Amino acid sequence: MRISRNYLQIIFYLILVLSSIFRAANTNLLIQFFFIGFASFFLLCNFNKNISSEIKYNFRKNKFFFIPLFLVLIYTIIQIIPFPIETFGQYFSIHLELINNLELSKKFITISVDPSNTYFQILNFLNLIIIFSLVPALFNKNKDIMNLLLLFGIIGAFHAFFATYWLLIGNPSNAFIIKEFYLNAASGFFINRSNFSIFLLLCAFASLYFINFYIKLNNFKLNFLEQLNSPIIYQRFFILFITIGIVMTLSRAGNFSYILMLNLIILSSFFITKKIFNPVFNTIALILIIDIAFIGFYFGGSQLIDRYSIVNDFTTSLDGTSSYTRLTMFYFGLEKFKEFFLFGYGVGGFEQIFKLFYNIRHGIYSNHVHNDIIEFLGEFGVIGSLLLTYLLISYFVLTVRRVKKKELTILHPILILILFSTLLVNSMVDFSLHIPAIQYFLCTLAAIGLTKFKTK
Repeated sequence: MRISRNYLQIIFYLILVLSSIFRAANTNLLIQFFFIGFASFFLLCNFNKNISSEIKYNFRKNKFFFIPLFLVLIYTIIQIIPFPIETFGQYFSIHLELINNLELSKKFITISVDPSNTYFQILNFLNLIIIFSLVPALFNKNKDIMNLLLLFGIIGAFHAFFATYWLLIGNPSNAFIIKEFYLNAASGFFINRSNFSIFLLLCAFASLYFINFYIKLNNFKLNFLEQLNSPIIYQRFFILFITIGIVMTLSRAGNFSYILMLNLIILSSFFITKKIFNPVFNTIALILIIDIAFIGFYFGGSQLIDRYSIVNDFTTSLDGTSSYTRLTMFYFGLEKFKEFFLFGYGVGGFEQIFKLFYNIRHGIYSNHVHNDIIEFLGEFGVIGSLLLTYLLISYFVLTVRRVKKKELTILHPILILILFSTLLVNSMVDFSLHIPAIQYFLCTLAAIGLTKFKTK
């Protein structure tokens, strides 16, 4: 059965949309469900000979990136392989000490303290590999890239509208949407408001990418009337909806990161267009004006600075009732990283680490450090973290090489660097990069850098 490229693109869109609606795919059951979806879709794409040849070309052309990507996968798989204690116990002293303290009678030992969770994270990582494999094959024309970015804007605007509406009716819970925390903030289909704000940030970034790319394709010569008659006008409306949605999350980290990204994109627009007043600047300036006016009207002027005060997040209680703060989580996470220094405690293993080593109060526990960097260090250890660093460096080196060969527009490495920098700042107080749906959307945007399409 051979399915056309257009229908395959629609199926890919559908998988992304579903991942954003079903609790951000942030449970082991949903990860398994979406792995079946992505894997089946990958096989379906290979029935199309043209797509299959594009996938093979993608692996050959971008092997500089895929080699470290598969190395990270192999390392994660090694974390769940059982090793005989008698032979390898001396290399995993902290793991062996943990087994002895719990008085467990085991003949085998694994790097991961929670092999079951790590297994599901491997499935999720395979989803990311499939995304990097398929996006360059499915979206290899300017029109395809534009449609993909347009869809992200539509998805973001829908989520922002729904989350705001759901907040206004009291954030009720039902069988489909569970609301236990942040009842006074917008989080939509997501459980955590900060994660939701970063998801919206990714959608807003895609819309701004669309505007930059559209203007670049028209040689930066669009006047105001031409912009009104172009798809740019739709993206501007989407961004306005998304901005209101981010405001309503009440997430300091999310709002701070959003403003940081907007300002960095403004600076990049001066560099790219060689003009101070350009369509990107005009769009973002309008967003900022409406943003500030909306906050002043809805929250009052005194709340304006507090909304962006990311520093307050370090000492604020994570659930509003216990003594758990981000600083205590950071300290605990760094301590565990030092103990599992070389190999880590396994991807997805922090929840188990917290239950085993932390003095849990009131029956409340944390399944994330609330700092992506510290959590990644603990999960992968030094060896795995070096592989992740190698992967990131390989990606940016590859995109720069492709720009020099005129296989990629200069817009992409600049904008993606801005996005990664913004997410790095947000990662200081958040765990959004551990949320599967956010990973899917982020990797889709990053995979554009591997796409073979015309730069003019």
